[in-house]
Amino acid sequence: MTKKKVVVGLGILAGVAGIVACEFKKKERLNRLEDALSGLVFTQESMLCYQAEKNEDYEDRLNGLVEEVGSVYEHFEYMKQNEEKLQNGR
Repeated sequence: MTKKKVVVGLGILAGVAGIVACEFKKKERLNRLEDALSGLVFTQESMLCYQAEKNEDYEDRLNGLVEEVGSVYEHFEYMKQNEEKLQNGR
């Protein structure tokens, strides 16, 4: 009977050890997930800051592009006028 109690006790101890080991693994996985999530949040915040900085000068860049397009248009008008002058002068 004593051997039976020892075997049952060892079985219970092994079961408890298995449960504890499983809980440690769960905790370890949860910690890794939390680390990964915090890394993603940091990356997201970093990207949002970058986009905000990039968009700060949006108006200036847009105005620069409008001026550039206007300059090209003026050049085409100038070329067209010179071409007409040359054709009328002949």
